[in-house]
Amino acid sequence: MVMEVVFIRSQVLCFALNKYGKCLSKNLKVIIADFYNDDGIWSAKELLHGELAKVTSKDLARLIEQKNDNRAKLNVDNIFALIAHSDELNILSKLPTFVAADRDKHMYVALSLYLL
Repeated sequence: MVMEVVFIRSQVLCFALNKYGKCLSKNLKVIIADFYNDDGIWSAKELLHGELAKVTSKDLARLIEQKNDNRAKLNVDNIFALIAHSDELNILSKLPTFVAADRDKHMYVALSLYLL
């Protein structure tokens, strides 16, 4: 049986999922919140939530749009909570592959600075 590979464009999720488990989450959260804009982070959170809902029958936490000054940080925290939850359920491999469309919007992080 051939598995269909689905690619979805999301700069934030491409970076977060490719660095997840390779770097300290607290460092990644700060980097993402500082580098990407609020709308891009919210869109990534919405996208990840929707894709997780497709591959699991478990109830996911409700999406809440943050309205305060720390919304980028809070939304990034939510993204990593969703990633950790999907890792615990062992369904990360069932998610589509998130890709970056613009390499200029994809930051380089020296892994030696953020190793586990």
